Amino acid sequence: MIIAALAVVVTVVLVLLPWRIHLRLQGRGEPNGAWALAGAVKTGPVLITGVAARGVPARAEAALFGRTLWSSEEKDEDTEDDEARAKKHIERARGGYSRVERFFDPVELVAFALGERRRVQLESVEADLDYSFADVILTGKLLGALYALNGALPEQVVIRQRASWDSEDRAEIAATGKIRVWPGLLLVDTVVFVIRHVKLRRREPPPAGEASPS
Repeated sequence: MIIAALAVVVTVVLVLLPWRIHLRLQGRGEPNGAWALAGAVKTGPVLITGVAARGVPARAEAALFGRTLWSSEEKDEDTEDDEARAKKHIERARGGYSRVERFFDPVELVAFALGERRRVQLESVEADLDYSFADVILTGKLLGALYALNGALPEQVVIRQRASWDSEDRAEIAATGKIRVWPGLLLVDTVVFVIRHVKLRRREPPPAGEASPS
């Protein structure tokens, strides 16, 4: 009886109650081309972190109650230049899109994702930007564009910026955010979408002149 009651409570928590997800991002780029990026996602006892920097293999890690459950480190690719590495990532993205397109209509998939905003609510986002460019005109244009964008964003989103006129390419960002998600309801909606819209593979007809197997 106690186990059954506990199972009901867990089911209600997973399906009906929202989870709050905390996001954090920090990045920095220097005039000499060096850069570093770090991010973290936390919900309850689960923490996912990732770090990357120029010349250092990227690393990601997942932990539960402070205990590492999974970690991954990108292989050292110092022998590849940035162009070759970017080309490889583009090919991977194209391959992933092709696999998705085999089973779903991209338009329907985007419409579903946009409709699920009721299951994913943005509570707050705060970003601090510090930047400068060798082209001071570009610095001024970005300064004005971000001021205009900040006025058009919802009140939950706040962008604070500090533009410098040092005539050097440099940028730094520090951002935090909170998102409320209903994972159980989101999972149910996803299952329903898959059942309704998944593309069934049709058996290709045999080539002309070739008899189909009986």
